[in-house]
Amino acid sequence: MKILIVDDRAENRLLLQEQLRGIDADAVTAESGVRALRELRTRHFDLVVSDLLMPEMDGFQLCYLLKTDPKLKKTPVVIYTANYATKKDEEQAKSLGADDFITRPIDEEILTARIQQVMHQAQAGRIAEPSSKPEAGFFREYSSLLIEKLEDQLITAEENARLKQELEQRNTDLTRANQELLRVNQDLEAYSYSVSHDLRAPVRAIDGMVRALLDEISATVSPEGQRYIERIQHNVARMEALINGLLDHYRMRSAGDSMVRVDLDRAAAQAVANHDFVARAAGARIQVAPGLPAVMAHEQALIQILTNLVDNALKFVARGVAPDIRIGAERIGERVRVTVTDNGIGIAAEDREKVFNVFERLQGEDRYPGTGLGLAIVRRGIEKMGGTVGVSSAPNQGSTFWFELKAAAD
Repeated sequence: MKILIVDDRAENRLLLQEQLRGIDADAVTAESGVRALRELRTRHFDLVVSDLLMPEMDGFQLCYLLKTDPKLKKTPVVIYTANYATKKDEEQAKSLGADDFITRPIDEEILTARIQQVMHQAQAGRIAEPSSKPEAGFFREYSSLLIEKLEDQLITAEENARLKQELEQRNTDLTRANQELLRVNQDLEAYSYSVSHDLRAPVRAIDGMVRALLDEISATVSPEGQRYIERIQHNVARMEALINGLLDHYRMRSAGDSMVRVDLDRAAAQAVANHDFVARAAGARIQVAPGLPAVMAHEQALIQILTNLVDNALKFVARGVAPDIRIGAERIGERVRVTVTDNGIGIAAEDREKVFNVFERLQGEDRYPGTGLGLAIVRRGIEKMGGTVGVSSAPNQGSTFWFELKAAAD
């Protein structure tokens, strides 16, 4: 079935084309009545669906000219127009030979059913004919409506142009703000690295002097003095751990550089070996699934990420519970999902995203010591390598931390 759609608005033509695909209609479009007549005189159409308000030639005139043309009068015409049309418009259209008058919006099934009904009537030889000629007064009134429609379109075009200009300005401002934010972030990272790097020397000096002082006065120091010294050493160790964490977090900025094929078996074995002493002291069991698939990654960054996840699993267990950790991986399409599963204290649903934030601590340091940087380093490194990271967990039911990276070619 070949249908000619006539409407001056491209979006209306496109929408109607899509709606008619359900009845296998081969739809051709025309943007005006004049163009539609040219199409009708060069090729055959089974049906014409026309809007009313159009420049050059409106739907009334098109319908009347078509139904009074000896070669075209057997072509059924459906007027399909906006809901501002009145009952008088419908009566006028049918008096000029329209086979149906439909106002939009309308349910697609109802629309196609009515169009199919018109086609069945046409096949049976029941095609509407003009019962009167166009009324001059009516068309003067209708012409004023057309002018109003064109004015509305002009106002809409001007408004769209203004909005486009505003949007372009906002995009320019946003680009400038993003560039400034990027510069600020780079400055902050450089500042963080500089401060962290420069702090290591005085912290180590404090630690060395405390040890030397303790050797000097160990025989005469009181129990209270001994506690003070232990507190100093504890805080020095915590400060050094924090500095090292900040430096590791900074170094992850280049994790996306020099991506190579990395053997996950080797990276996981190195991460486990890094915790050999702590794991044995805690009676932990760490299992690595055999034959892990290779990934595209920065090797040292990947080892650091796995090391942090194993460290997290060893640390956050209930008292008296031996850590049980499993490292596995599976190929999912073009990516590999790596999992580190533990039998730890678990994480509440509302905290699963927060644990990856910098300096985020859900537990008190007196019970679970740490810097709050381990998982932040994990997320930053994985995202820099183009991957994603997350956790599945529930309180007292352990956790499965996972990340996905691009699979290396076999």
